[in-house]
Amino acid sequence: MQRLARTIARLLDLGPDKEVRVSLTSPELRTALDSLVSASGATFVEDVIAPTGLVEIAAPPAPLVPAEARELIQGVVPGGVVVIVVHGATENAAALAHRLGPVFDLGHVHGEASPEVDDTTVVLRGTRRPAPTRERIKELRGIAHALEASILIGRDGLSAGLVESAREALARHGLVKAKLTPRARLDKDDSAVDLAWAAGGQLIQRVGKTAVIYRPDVPFQPPTMKHLFAPEAPAPKKPSGATRTHKRAARPRKPRAGSKA
Repeated sequence: MQRLARTIARLLDLGPDKEVRVSLTSPELRTALDSLVSASGATFVEDVIAPTGLVEIAAPPAPLVPAEARELIQGVVPGGVVVIVVHGATENAAALAHRLGPVFDLGHVHGEASPEVDDTTVVLRGTRRPAPTRERIKELRGIAHALEASILIGRDGLSAGLVESAREALARHGLVKAKLTPRARLDKDDSAVDLAWAAGGQLIQRVGKTAVIYRPDVPFQPPTMKHLFAPEAPAPKKPSGATRTHKRAARPRKPRAGSKA
């Protein structure tokens, strides 16, 4: 446990007066880290906004992000460092970092395997993604207004298959609409937030049973964007006045009644 604690302390880049918002479930890991944090002059804090965060989860999200991880990450300032201790990993550190970085709302993510022998723990480190500006949100909502819902949530709810489809669509388009069908038995607010996190995006808008989800770190190409921004086709040209006059002049004129032929 001491070797894992030293790896975490290094990734946190501890230093004097540094505050680290923490959410740990393992008493042994907390004890091992307390001495390292104290020696560095840093401080563990809870329930306050901090420049750095540390959270421990029992397994990779399957498929939803645990509430404690979401709460911890939301308590770190945009651009701040987040370290996530993921137990029970079945992928190597690089693959897990690539897959889960967006799910944890992080950019510039890399992972390290636990130095402990026969441990399936991976430690991820990244920086929290900034939220879109008000101007960008307004623009995205305008674009989304013309989109059809491509993610339909039905009787099975937020299943692993549906979440994976949402991830793929978001990675391909950057902006998607999700909608609860009449068969869904989910809360409108909770399901929108849960899906946005699980798909690796940011919730931009929820109107009724429809949610708009945005991912800022992929090429932006919504499904109907070509239609929205395609140049208008030129209107067909009308014949000129001279041509019309010429055609009228070419027609034979009927003689008036009473006139001589």
